[in-house]
Amino acid sequence: MEQQYQILDNDVSLLCVTAKSFPDGIQAAFHELKQRIPRNDTRTPYGISKPERDGTIVYRAGVEQAFEGEATQQGCETVIVKKGTYLSRTVTHWQSKMETLGGVFDELIRDPRLDPDSLCVEIYQSQTELICMVRIK
Repeated sequence: MEQQYQILDNDVSLLCVTAKSFPDGIQAAFHELKQRIPRNDTRTPYGISKPERDGTIVYRAGVEQAFEGEATQQGCETVIVKKGTYLSRTVTHWQSKMETLGGVFDELIRDPRLDPDSLCVEIYQSQTELICMVRIK
């Protein structure tokens, strides 16, 4: 897979819903997120995950906040995707490759430049294109 980079010039503030389990609870988290934002909302969905010290993975479904405080207003968490340079991979036809996404992130987080505080970020560009990325130093 070709190495790519994404540059975030600014922090991205997300309104997020935490999945009750990983990976089984991911779809339910996105469903709950859709219930909390306006109908016909066209914001790009994000998936945010980070392995915890005990090895479990906490996954959050999110969208960029439309205004400061929206997450609090909707009873959701706020997660900040920090600005910086991200190592990334674009996965096409991602819906048929769900079982391979863990491997994509396993490869990305092995990079020696990985920022140890980095989140694993999924940006669902479309029904067919997904960008997987981690921040590097």
